[in-house]
Amino acid sequence: MKLTPTLDRVAILPDPKEKKSKGGILIPGQAQKEVNYGTVVAIGPGAFNMDGSRRPMSVAAKDRVFYSDCHLTETGSRVVIVDDEDILAVAK
Repeated sequence: MKLTPTLDRVAILPDPKEKKSKGGILIPGQAQKEVNYGTVVAIGPGAFNMDGSRRPMSVAAKDRVFYSDCHLTETGSRVVIVDDEDILAVAK
């Protein structure tokens, strides 16, 4: 199945959450530090400006990004979909 987000949405494959601390201590589910970091797998074409032109996206496929879970949409698979404005940083 090919996934193509609409407008200014971005599909991200999140990195797995850490289950152990660096010292080897198991971390309970609710105590895990929530860091949303992953790889962009697909982007939409961009939202429309007032004049009808497309606004360019701030990320590209295969970028590594930190993202907010404010408008997070879970798809039932490992991929999550966020708005372009919810991407906090691109790691290069």
